[in-house]
Amino acid sequence: MCADDGNGNNNTNVSSAIAVSVSTQPDYVISSPVFTSSGTPSGFFSGSFTITNSSSVSGTQLISWSVYRSLDAVYDPGVDTLVFNGVQPFLNAGITSGTINYAGAWPAGTGNYYLIIVIDATDDGNTGNNSSISSAIAVGYPDYAVSAVTITSVVSPYQEGSALTGSFTVTNSGSVIGTAASWQIWVCDTVDCTGASNLQVSGATGSTNSIISGGNQGINFSGTWPTGSNGTTRYLIAKLSTPPTNDNNVTNNLSSTTAITINKWKQETATTPWTARAEHTSVVHNGKIYVMGGATFGGGFKNDVWSSVDGINWVQETAAAPWAARRQHSSVVHNGKIYVIGGYASGIYKNDVWSSINGVNWVQETAAAPWAARSYHKSVVYNGKIYVIGGSTQNTVTMYNDVWSSIDGVNWVQETATAGWSKRLNHTCVVYNGKIYVIGGGLLGGGVLNDVWSSVDGVNWVQEITAAPWAARCGHTCVEQNGKIYVMGGVSTIYYNDVWSSVDGVSWVQETAASWVTRYGHTSVVYIGKVFVMGGSGGGSVHNDVWSAFIP
Repeated sequence: MCADDGNGNNNTNVSSAIAVSVSTQPDYVISSPVFTSSGTPSGFFSGSFTITNSSSVSGTQLISWSVYRSLDAVYDPGVDTLVFNGVQPFLNAGITSGTINYAGAWPAGTGNYYLIIVIDATDDGNTGNNSSISSAIAVGYPDYAVSAVTITSVVSPYQEGSALTGSFTVTNSGSVIGTAASWQIWVCDTVDCTGASNLQVSGATGSTNSIISGGNQGINFSGTWPTGSNGTTRYLIAKLSTPPTNDNNVTNNLSSTTAITINKWKQETATTPWTARAEHTSVVHNGKIYVMGGATFGGGFKNDVWSSVDGINWVQETAAAPWAARRQHSSVVHNGKIYVIGGYASGIYKNDVWSSINGVNWVQETAAAPWAARSYHKSVVYNGKIYVIGGSTQNTVTMYNDVWSSIDGVNWVQETATAGWSKRLNHTCVVYNGKIYVIGGGLLGGGVLNDVWSSVDGVNWVQEITAAPWAARCGHTCVEQNGKIYVMGGVSTIYYNDVWSSVDGVSWVQETAASWVTRYGHTSVVYIGKVFVMGGSGGGSVHNDVWSAFIP
């Protein structure tokens, strides 16, 4: 009080009563409970918790604990099922126990269950916080179902060896979350993929995530259409190769598209802008396919040049190259140039050689090579040289089995005047495995051959086989692809569209018949991983279609 305060009656203020209690007992609380989120019937579960003494008073008595399985979220002593119990030493004030682990088993039936942890100590001052109850725990099975298989790559017809992309969905219609499942994509001959000719799609495999009950996962896939289905009805199937653990229904672990057809050969175009023709030539140069010259249905000869980057879209490089319109010539690519060599030009057999770096501008390398003017010969590039092999000059009833070579198309060397193989025309040649091969061909009197010869130098020739299992023929084509020689089409007394392969020129395997109509005088090249077949003649028709196949 101040000496000069005029009113001393208001100089105090008193609080209301403040209760001060002093804890005399510990207070045990369940802390950090860990419960499982789901389970399977008769399966095991585990969890953990800690106990904390939240009081300022240390305990002196043992703490017993129990874990119960309950049908509801209420602890019912004598009703709930004891699954695990134990004893924890007393805890000093403010101390938390180490982790206490428990384990148990679910009943055989499905449903929602609760886990309840209960603690008890005789010196616990507050029993109102002595339990911890989980949320509902679904006990059941996952049920992964595959659905909605969709092909998103190019529209049909689908082609063996081409890119395949698509998608499907996996839904968990079970009552509990499922584990990750492995999946694969297959081409099958039945919708349930139980046939004998099922083919796995290369590269199209993976795993799902863990999918919650009622959840789903959309999956995109990519791969390559497998070989071996050519023309047959098939189904594209997505299936779980390893279902989730305890999957309740494995019958829905796969799903298929509607019936599809997969062909080895695909028609890139039925009608190109270049005139239908046969006995033309084709090469691959600077990322393009080139088609040059040939004979049309009316017998007219061509000297136009066309190119394409895909076999579908074609550009006319020139309507009339400076070399005479012709057929039955040969063409190769050598040292960055396209070469057109010899052929038959309206009653005149040619032995000229022309070259071009682009198919537009042409240079005459020689007007008259030292080898006899001819047609139906073949040319290859081997060990840095252009080779001219066999052929005929029909107006003088002359056939050849000579071999000539040149490093530049100007200067020519006769490797042999008479190779070991018989004189022939309209045969085919290929370079494979360090050798030049001469395969089949025709005789001037109309006979045909199915022998195979090889040479490492163009001079010395070895007969690999006298009569291959494919029918004798001429006007066929031959390419090397992926470690094999392929012979395609041709003519004898009939036209062919068969395909044969060999790893050595001796043993031959008949591949699936091509989808293109029988023909001869067509051309074949290997380009962007595919074999292309273009034009040709057969059955009274001349063609300007283009077909391709991925040949393994």
